[in-house]
Amino acid sequence: CSDLGKISCLCSDLGKISCLCSDLGKISCLCSDLGKISCLCSDLGKISCLCSDLGKISCLCSDLGKISCLCSDLGKISCLCSDLGKISCLCSDLGKISCLCSDLGKISCLCSDLGKISCLCSDLGKISCLCSDLGKISCLCSDLGKMSCLCSDLGKISCLCSDLGKISCLCSDLGKISCLCSDLGKISCLCSDLGKMSCLCSDLGKISCLCSDLGKISCLCSDLGKISCLCSDLGKISCLCSDLGKISCLCTDLGKISSSFQYNVVMFVP
Repeated sequence: CSDLGKISCLCSDLGKISCLCSDLGKISCLCSDLGKISCLCSDLGKISCLCSDLGKISCLCSDLGKISCLCSDLGKISCLCSDLGKISCLCSDLGKISCLCSDLGKISCLCSDLGKISCLCSDLGKISCLCSDLGKISCLCSDLGKMSCLCSDLGKISCLCSDLGKISCLCSDLGKISCLCSDLGKISCLCSDLGKMSCLCSDLGKISCLCSDLGKISCLCSDLGKISCLCSDLGKISCLCSDLGKISCLCTDLGKISSSFQYNVVMFVP
């Protein structure tokens, strides 16, 4: 063992020498015959040429944690994707693994390093922790429709208001979006769900379909002056008679209120 380099037949008979594992660094032909050494996996750290020949070791996947150069050569190991959880340096080198997107669920540190994976947006549905870390993904707004948990975590996405039209569940969760009132015009289903928004009365003028759905807004009578189309649709508001004084165009349109026309005329007679 102290003179290993002097024996020419060594590489063809590697399995016959018991002291080989303790002196691995002394054999020049070792890298071309890696498959012949049974003790190799327990002493992986002793071979300098290992990183350039990673594909030659069958036991590598079960001992991934023993190789320091692994992270710089991640692309050389075919079994890597099936054993992703065994590599501690993975999160800092996520961009080096081509099969990552098909096996996203196997990496525990993924959520803290979401920004490092370029294919993430095309595979958003594969990450269970995504909803709790929504703010870390820059491409999220262009792919909003791919996340089932989105509606329960709407408040975590800063770009949401500029892309409101991309979320199908939005109407059932309107109350969860703080910027909604300033962007009311971007939601097509708004008129059928008017009652779900607390800020609606202060922003009535922003909704184009309002006049055709006036009956759905409970605060309407106290804010009648904010709706420009009101006079042409007076018959749609049940509380109108008790709040007639709030509508400036009323006197020219008295004939439009059939529910209490007689009362109205008497009230306005000089």
